[in-house]
Amino acid sequence: MLNANGGLTVAGGQMVNMGGNKVTNVANGTATTDAVNFGQLDAVKTTASKGFNIKATMALKNR
Repeated sequence: MLNANGGLTVAGGQMVNMGGNKVTNVANGTATTDAVNFGQLDAVKTTASKGFNIKATMALKNR
């Protein structure tokens, strides 16, 4: 359904079939319900491929 403001709303239970075409010019997601775009996903991959330095310290009680 097209909205008066030019937006598009897909009713619950419906779907959008892009027929194998890309969705382009998508902004970065900011809410937990937003989709991520390739730029955001690629940034996570770059960070993860650098590795993680994890240091754990455990305190033993009642020794």
